[in-house]
Parts: sequence; C-alpha cells; structure tokens
Amino acid sequence: MSTIQAIQAVTRREQGFPEPKPGDLRVVHFPQVPCRPFIVPVASLAQAKLVCDVLADYDLFQFAARIKPDYCNATTVEAYGEDYSEDGKPGWCDWFDDSSWESGKEFAELNAHDIAEIDRRMGR
Repeated sequence: MSTIQAIQAVTRREQGFPEPKPGDLRVVHFPQVPCRPFIVPVASLAQAKLVCDVLADYDLFQFAARIKPDYCNATTVEAYGEDYSEDGKPGWCDWFDDSSWESGKEFAELNAHDIAEIDRRMGR
C-alpha cells in the first residue's frame, strides 16, 4: 500500500466514508497547503460546484477578516475510477469531462447549464 493509499484509507475511516465505487465524486479542499485535505463526498457535479463555491466564499471571508495571516489553499473535484491510479488499479483522480476539456473549460469555469448537462449525461 502506498503512502497516499494509506492516508486515503485513514481519512475514509476517520470521516466515516463508505468504500468508493467507480463514478463516485468528491470535493477535496486543502485549507492551508501543505495540510491534510478536508474531503466531502458529493452525489453530482452540481453539489460539487456548491461545495466549492461555499469553501471559496469562506476562504474569502477569512481573508477579509484577517483570520489567517496568509493563504495557500487548493480545492479540486475528484472522480473514482477503475484504472485511475498510476499502477492501473482503482483510485481517485481529478475529475474531467471530454466535452468541457475540448472546449478548454476547467471545472471552476463551468456554468450551471454546463454542469446540469454533464450531470444528465452521467446519469446523476
């Protein structure tokens, strides 16, 4: 088991997450890099967008209120797949969609219509 897999297993146990299935989505937020991430399982890209927006707004609030002296944070949406890890085993990777990838849009740039269309295509 790699170090990353061990950390993921501990995180799942600590946060009470079920074992992931192919197609599952999650938001991974690092409030201050480097640190352990805050992970939120989501049922759809629409939910992922909402969680990402809330986390971004919260970080902006903390910055404006001078709660933290500096910021180096990161948030990403990940998908679980059968062969997403480097060794060809099931694992998590950054979410992507072929149609949005071809248009050059990153997840943060997708609008509500784009997200609803992708969720529909994914059966969510």
